[in-house]
Amino acid sequence: MKINWSDWQKWYNRPLTLNQAQFYCVSCSKGLKSILGYGLHTHLCIMREDSGDGYVDKKEWENFKNKMYKKFFNLNFLNFLNQQTLKQMRQIEKYFSTFQKIDFSKFNHKQLLAFLKPTVKILNHDISAIWVGFVVEEVANRKIVEVLNKYDLPLEKSLEIASSLDKPHHIIQEKIDLYKIALLKNKDQALQKHFLKYQHIPCYSVEIKPYDLEYFKKRLSEINSREAKIFLLKIKQYFNRKKEVFNKLLKSKKFLPIEKAVIRFFKEYAFLKDYRSHFRSIAMFNYGKFLKEIASRYKLDISDISKLLEQEIKELLQNKSLSPKLRKIIKARRSRTNVYWLKNNKDGVALFSNNLIQQEKKSVLELKGISANKGKAIGRVKIVYNPNNIFKVEKGDILVAPMTRPDYVVAMEKAAAIITDEGSLLCHAAIVSREMNKPCIVGTKEATRLLKDGDVVEVDADRGIVIKRN
Repeated sequence: MKINWSDWQKWYNRPLTLNQAQFYCVSCSKGLKSILGYGLHTHLCIMREDSGDGYVDKKEWENFKNKMYKKFFNLNFLNFLNQQTLKQMRQIEKYFSTFQKIDFSKFNHKQLLAFLKPTVKILNHDISAIWVGFVVEEVANRKIVEVLNKYDLPLEKSLEIASSLDKPHHIIQEKIDLYKIALLKNKDQALQKHFLKYQHIPCYSVEIKPYDLEYFKKRLSEINSREAKIFLLKIKQYFNRKKEVFNKLLKSKKFLPIEKAVIRFFKEYAFLKDYRSHFRSIAMFNYGKFLKEIASRYKLDISDISKLLEQEIKELLQNKSLSPKLRKIIKARRSRTNVYWLKNNKDGVALFSNNLIQQEKKSVLELKGISANKGKAIGRVKIVYNPNNIFKVEKGDILVAPMTRPDYVVAMEKAAAIITDEGSLLCHAAIVSREMNKPCIVGTKEATRLLKDGDVVEVDADRGIVIKRN
């Protein structure tokens, strides 16, 4: 397989396994079409040590965005989109939550094989709802900016109002619940329930470890009752204030019905874009339990089973021992760079030498991106690829990530500034940085590749520039 990089658009960098790449890509093809009316059918995913890079056919991506932009003039479509997305995500939650009551160790091979079929169906179809917030971001950004500019509204302030949360998503709700436990006399039983409810949060892939009980115990020990009362009062006031400010924005101009629908859509979209992480983590946490049981039957590691495609896992379960063919496949994929591809409803895996497709790190003194929130800061770089990396960020560091997610907020609070490879004015990093009033530059495309932990950089978010100092 030869990769012509000019044909591909870098789409994302995520915690990613080969198995995960398959159902992500399939869901973006058939599943996404059921929600948006259009899908993306040509994909390339490159598995790296800490994460995976996703690419989409460049021409198909541009065509897709143009089609989606036209749909944003349709009132019925805007009303349908967020509702259907949430409905489908709820289906993911309902299905995978049942795993918690199942003891897969008691299943025989035939039962595991039977269970695989509906699980794959959910992953290949309903998981597409998780991608909606990502694939429409650029179009949604373009449309909301057009509406705000038409009425000469202050763009940055209006975007902040339109995109800020007026209700808690799962990360904020977890914090609220933990602070409520801090007010209880007998905390142990409540904390155990809290742990079972929220342990899945960091699981963006089956290989990422969930939070343990000690993680929540430590956080709880740092909260006193006075702090808890103040926080719970302030968070309630915060959301009430955000609702009031948003309603004022809607009443500030005589918006057309479709324009008002765009603003309302965007408000809910901003919430769902963060909330979708909850559903993905629940899916990966519980799917991971299923895969770990399969792996243990064949004396494999979770990282080995994650290197198999759906059809290969099915083949594995049809035999009571690991076949020479699959043993050879796993061994080859352990030592080479795995590339998953999907085109014309056909897919496969290509193997490359580890340095064949890795672009050489060029010497760089300056990076450019989109200024999401103005300001300047100097600090040491800490690169965060997944939720398990957030604890290395210390006060005053410069947080650099492919993109941020709701559970990165604890690291974002410590950081002096935030830099991301991906994103626009309406991505998570942009929204949160405006709330925190921290310098933020998004859409640099290659900050995580060109910078490394410990680099001293100056973030000039007034100009959208990152300057390397050492």
